[in-house]
Amino acid sequence: MLDVLGVAMQHRFDGALWRIRVRNALAHFFVGVTFAFVFESWHRQLDEEDRDMPNTIFEALRESHAIQRTLIRRLLLSDVGGKRITVFTCLKRELAAHEAAEERYFYARILMDDRGLQSTRDALSDHHKMDQIVEDLEVSDHGRRGWMATAKKLSAELHDHLREEEKIFFQIAGKILSAREKTVLARKYSQEYARMHVKLATA
Repeated sequence: MLDVLGVAMQHRFDGALWRIRVRNALAHFFVGVTFAFVFESWHRQLDEEDRDMPNTIFEALRESHAIQRTLIRRLLLSDVGGKRITVFTCLKRELAAHEAAEERYFYARILMDDRGLQSTRDALSDHHKMDQIVEDLEVSDHGRRGWMATAKKLSAELHDHLREEEKIFFQIAGKILSAREKTVLARKYSQEYARMHVKLATA
């Protein structure tokens, strides 16, 4: 694992692909303090290398979406035991960090424009539904028969939300945000996303 991270840090891949690969590696293999330490170190490196890299809020959000899709797929394929708990913990943190950063630095801006009011309300409602399902999974025995049925419900809600957000919400937001705002919001979202990941991992 450390070798993989070392290679990723030494070679500059395409920005989006590189970030997805590293974040996936971190999400899948690091939990607790170790996760927080490596994630924080990596994000500091990313900030240094990404200062002049063009990036938009939509690209930043899609990176987390890719991680969410990967983790929910792995959760549904998992067997009862430690691996299932680890994958669920990573998914829970990914959703929480993404939602917090997205609501603060993307939804809040779109909500202020009449054209984005209804779409933002719908997206916030989706977040609330998924949070409720995650809470149900957290307090339930992951080995019981109904646990996986609830996980499948989360998967359906998550995929519907991501698909609608990317196909509809992003189009509306693209008409609302200026080119500069798309870049500025990407930076603010990424910083908050990283901060929340560290906070959640050390809580």
